[in-house]
Amino acid sequence: MPKDFSPLVSAFLAENAKINLSAIRDEKGIFEKHIFDALEAADFLKSAKKILDIGAGGGFPTFPLAITFPEKHFFPLDATAKKIAAISRISQKIKLKNVFPIAGRAEILAREKDFREHFDAAISRAAAPHAAIVELAAGFLKIGGIFGEFRGPHFSKNDEKIGEKVGLFFREKKEYFLPSGESRAIWIFEKREKCPKTFPRKWAEIKKKPLF
Repeated sequence: MPKDFSPLVSAFLAENAKINLSAIRDEKGIFEKHIFDALEAADFLKSAKKILDIGAGGGFPTFPLAITFPEKHFFPLDATAKKIAAISRISQKIKLKNVFPIAGRAEILAREKDFREHFDAAISRAAAPHAAIVELAAGFLKIGGIFGEFRGPHFSKNDEKIGEKVGLFFREKKEYFLPSGESRAIWIFEKREKCPKTFPRKWAEIKKKPLF
């Protein structure tokens, strides 16, 4: 049965009017740019139970996926506390019981016992450069875990290989088009080896010396 995303759109637009969560401020744009886009991750998340959204921003792709999969637990993570507070308010307003927002820095939490290799899957949509986001994701995922990175369709062979240094191996690319005609892709990686304890590094070092 198709899900009704209208309550989410209304709640998000109301919250977005108070705090800048997204430059998209109309219903059509939310459906096309946020909801439709997020749902493209549904297939590779079917077997996951605990899913981390790194750099969740205004709550996408978490919200549409949490509505689609009420039996799964979603953990939107963002370093900006006011965005996480907004995600919490939206979750409460639309009565989502499977969203557990986390305020904090990914590079710190990924090294902590309660988060290290704790998640079945991770997703991220343009939260950081590719080399940085795979380094962050690797610390959170269990062996066998899946990372889906929302990006444009163009990647180099080097981009595919970067994650291998931290245990993430490229599996496949899912290409699709938004209703507007924009070309998009999700790059899917699998955690096949343990992430070395030295990763992820401090953010300053990640920026200064990216994985290449």
